[in-house]
Amino acid sequence: MTGRAWRTLTAILLLSGILLGLGSARPSAATSAPFTASPAPTVATVALVRTATRCPLGMPTDFPCQAVVNDYPHWHGTRPQRECGEFTLWRLARERHQSVSYLRGMLASTGVQRAAADLDDSARRLGYRVDHSPAVGAVGVLERGFHGASRQHGHVVFIARVSWVHHNMIVEDYSWSSPYRYSTRAVAWGYVSWVVHLVGPPHPHPAVGH
Repeated sequence: MTGRAWRTLTAILLLSGILLGLGSARPSAATSAPFTASPAPTVATVALVRTATRCPLGMPTDFPCQAVVNDYPHWHGTRPQRECGEFTLWRLARERHQSVSYLRGMLASTGVQRAAADLDDSARRLGYRVDHSPAVGAVGVLERGFHGASRQHGHVVFIARVSWVHHNMIVEDYSWSSPYRYSTRAVAWGYVSWVVHLVGPPHPHPAVGH
């Protein structure tokens, strides 16, 4: 084959390849359809949600801030250390830049803090806001027997992320899915009985009421 014929054949092959490539690159109906996000869960439990997020204390959010991980230093400690109340106190102490012993003493000073379910009553006595509006860094209280909480002690969770679009939140705790073990899950706002906002210094007052 002469050099001219070889160059002609090469040009034809290159042109055919380009045309074939353009044909295969056409978007199909499936790929060109607009992306539709899956609806976020509102009630379903999602155990060990490692892609959840946490943000600065008291900041409602729908966007990523910091990955939620089990960074509790007592994850392998004694059983009392791996209860929901101890974990929540530790999380609050870190967020408030205070010690666990200080927070425990503050709550004990109310005279009503005997179990996890009593946190909302203690917070009221200390002058903190207690309502049904979730916020990142707040504590969710489940009254005794509410949504499967202990009938003797109740339960508390730390609110790690709040969705104002889907009205759900990511919570983390200990001793819920399994005794003395860490878990996170997506739940509806109504999953908790009360939301306790332990922000700022206490302002104790004698008037206590729901």
